[in-house]
Amino acid sequence: MSRSYLLPKGSDLVARICRMIPKDQADLSQTMVVFPGRRPSHFLLRALFRQDRIRPFLAPRLFSIDDWVDWAALELGQSASPLLAADGVALLFKLHQDLRLPGDQGDPLSFEEFMAWGFKLLGDLEELRLERVSKEQLKGVQALAGESWPARFQQMLPHLAEWYEGFYRELESQKFSTRANSYFLAASNIERLDLSSFKTVILAGFYALTGCEQEIFKNLVKRDNVTLVLRDGPGIGRIISQLKVFPEKAGREQASPKVSFYRATDSHGQVMGLKPLLDQAGEKLDDAVLVLPRPDTVFPLIHHILPGLSVPWNISLGYPLERTPLYGLMQSLAKAQESRDQSGYFLPDYLRLMLHPYVKNLALGKASFPSRILLQALEQVLNERGRRLVTLEEIENDPEIRIKLEQKLQGLSDQGWNLEELFAHLAGLHRLLLLPLEQPDTVAAFALNLLTVVSRIAENSPAGRHPYAAKFFMSMTGCLEQLQNSLLAGQSFTETKIYFGLLDGFVRQARVPFPGTPLNGLQALGFLETRDLAFERVLVLDANDGILPEGRMPDAILPQALRTQLGLPGSAQRELISRYHFENLIFGAKEVSLFYSHGGGAQRSRFLEQLVWERQKAEGRLSAGGDRLLKYAESFTQQDPPQVSKTPAMMEAVSRLSFSASMLDSYLGCGLKFYHHYLLAIRELDQVGGDIEARQIGTTVHRVLKIFFEGRPDGPFAPQPRDFARMDAVVDQVIRELHGDVLDGGMCLVASQIKARMAQLLQHHREMKPAPEVLGRELKLEGTVDILPGLQAVPVNGTLDRIDRRGGRLVIVDYKTGGSAKVPSFKNFDLDRRQGWAKALGSVQLPFYLMLYCAFTPEADPKAVDSELLLLGGKAIKTQPLFKDLETRDKNYQDCLEAIARLVSEIRDPGLPFTGTQDTQNQCRHCDFKVMCGRQWVPAQ
Repeated sequence: MSRSYLLPKGSDLVARICRMIPKDQADLSQTMVVFPGRRPSHFLLRALFRQDRIRPFLAPRLFSIDDWVDWAALELGQSASPLLAADGVALLFKLHQDLRLPGDQGDPLSFEEFMAWGFKLLGDLEELRLERVSKEQLKGVQALAGESWPARFQQMLPHLAEWYEGFYRELESQKFSTRANSYFLAASNIERLDLSSFKTVILAGFYALTGCEQEIFKNLVKRDNVTLVLRDGPGIGRIISQLKVFPEKAGREQASPKVSFYRATDSHGQVMGLKPLLDQAGEKLDDAVLVLPRPDTVFPLIHHILPGLSVPWNISLGYPLERTPLYGLMQSLAKAQESRDQSGYFLPDYLRLMLHPYVKNLALGKASFPSRILLQALEQVLNERGRRLVTLEEIENDPEIRIKLEQKLQGLSDQGWNLEELFAHLAGLHRLLLLPLEQPDTVAAFALNLLTVVSRIAENSPAGRHPYAAKFFMSMTGCLEQLQNSLLAGQSFTETKIYFGLLDGFVRQARVPFPGTPLNGLQALGFLETRDLAFERVLVLDANDGILPEGRMPDAILPQALRTQLGLPGSAQRELISRYHFENLIFGAKEVSLFYSHGGGAQRSRFLEQLVWERQKAEGRLSAGGDRLLKYAESFTQQDPPQVSKTPAMMEAVSRLSFSASMLDSYLGCGLKFYHHYLLAIRELDQVGGDIEARQIGTTVHRVLKIFFEGRPDGPFAPQPRDFARMDAVVDQVIRELHGDVLDGGMCLVASQIKARMAQLLQHHREMKPAPEVLGRELKLEGTVDILPGLQAVPVNGTLDRIDRRGGRLVIVDYKTGGSAKVPSFKNFDLDRRQGWAKALGSVQLPFYLMLYCAFTPEADPKAVDSELLLLGGKAIKTQPLFKDLETRDKNYQDCLEAIARLVSEIRDPGLPFTGTQDTQNQCRHCDFKVMCGRQWVPAQ
């Protein structure tokens, strides 16, 4: 009869196993040890080498349970090849087609429809196999109605038993094997497995067993050469009762560890709070573990903490491939193809791909900077055109694009770079990244195209300089090669997105290994990698609910009610497993530091809450178990941006300025905004976005109105029915000019909205009395103006949208397509209160245009000229005149001229620095420079 032992919670399992292996034997190969995972085997070998024993010695046979099952399956005669996930989906799809599952109801699904559900179905079938659920059990289940699955797929669920039986029958006939099937084979034939060549077989550290594992272990624990070693903890009674063993209690109870809690705002705060603890420990980290339940924390640690340690360190966990920059490139490739139509590529997605760091840094010769300059210049040129759809042929061959690119690349040409080589490089990028993926012939061809992309980037870009880039590229290459050689290799699909969806099925299961085997120094491990290990010092990051225990449900098809009915593990059992491993890790240590976040609604893990509660009970006071708040040493107090003193070079630039209304408005709102925009000439890059921006709509509307009124005869304007039709035609003409002949859905919607608003504008003009006579449109004026006596003549410029004659007066009309334009509030305007000008005036545009028109139109009587805003962006068409009170008109106008003159004088004053605004909420909200001023905290809405 075998022996079984139950060690106290937190016991050093590896040390116990080491003591069970005889020291006086040189040949340990007749001893077999099986752990749940692989890592304890490394620690056991280290412990054996550190023992005072006969040397040299033959090592024992060490297995993880997965590796042991594979070995057992081979011993039992299994010779099947491992089945890839995509191959499993292919077999399921073949089953769907051959057996017409689900029965006679409707035609089979296309592979495109089946694929997303196929991966989930495969996972569920594997879980059912691991739990030894029989087809009879599945046939007896009818609780499937009412679940929210797609209608056609819901029809398949009642046929789950047929899926289950048919899939594993097909698996056997094609000589394939899966992880679950290997377990099932071992469990079904465990009586035939001969272990007599081993003197000792130790099953160590197991806790939650699947149905197959139960069947295997029930047989093994009856054998005389098998020893079962368990550790106590929450729920351990379950495995004891399942195996019907009566373990002997062995070992001494562990002393309670010293536990400290650390609270930070976020994960980065935890990482920075960890550093002082590691620095304080110095060289005493050889028996310490840093537990990372969340892989997101790996790279902050690598960049900020681990390289600065004075001791060796080692990372062992799997980092999701889908979180790497290389997968980000795959997503950009997919998005560019998905948004493409017969008219071309959607510009934002095209540019997002071309400006991906791996793409824009592809070397041209031995340097990558020409490629970056080329693609950034291309971004500017294409965005300036404003068209949302673009073809590759157009980009490569359009003379206008070529000329503009040559102008922007003149600096490279001056340095000796051949521009034709640059354009050839651009065409080469199209042939590498886009053209082959527009319609791949087969899955194999698709995978080969992406392998070419990955290979080119690995060889010809600085991406390989990242210390872990090789791991990223090897993992992605492995996924693509599996896809290329899968059963789906010859399959063709109608849409490129289906190929990328298939790749996603591979990538989402892939982990980039950090397979560190050095066991000295600090060990950085994932939570599951700590199973059955003991450390004197334990540091756990991200100990938050939803992470520890994990809150994410498995990605499965089977509804929870059905899972419960079939006896599959649920969330309660998963939580119990996590609690068991957590408590054994914590209670096996002498010193424990637990870090968690409290920002953004994050909560401390329930496991930590239990520890706090136990401490409070033991000490008899609620204040026990408090945590330490981690604080940054840096100050995050918001300071005003520093003022900028004017230098001689600045004053030279100021002397060359021709002032516009927009320029003065910029200075009125914020001196630093004026400085950044007009003296440093910093501009926000024009971009064609996914949504039509207000600026694009404004440009379109101004162009429409200019063309419309230019084509009208002189005389009063009272719109007739033909004017409405002509306005629609002008809108179509301008849309084509600015955005191309073929429009996407978003631009078609904008065009219809502009037509509707222009019809409202014509109706507004029809109701005006007297009817306006349009004298000018987009009148450009430039020259020098004597704003006030005593002030040096000022260079000025401006474009007046429209000039009307209405009765005996002239009116300068300024179109506004936004919804926030306002005229000055003369009631609140005080010339002597300079700090209140920005709020009271808002803008000097209307008085500036009035001044400009009168200065360059000698015959105009300033007292007979007005200006107004024509508001096109509200619910209704409205006008806002500059002067509402004719009695105070002259004084208000004179005050405006005085304000304009003072603004110019301030800009020209060398002793007056440029300063920031005090009205941050209004002035900084939409400012392009708020990050430069440290005002990014001001919300845009």
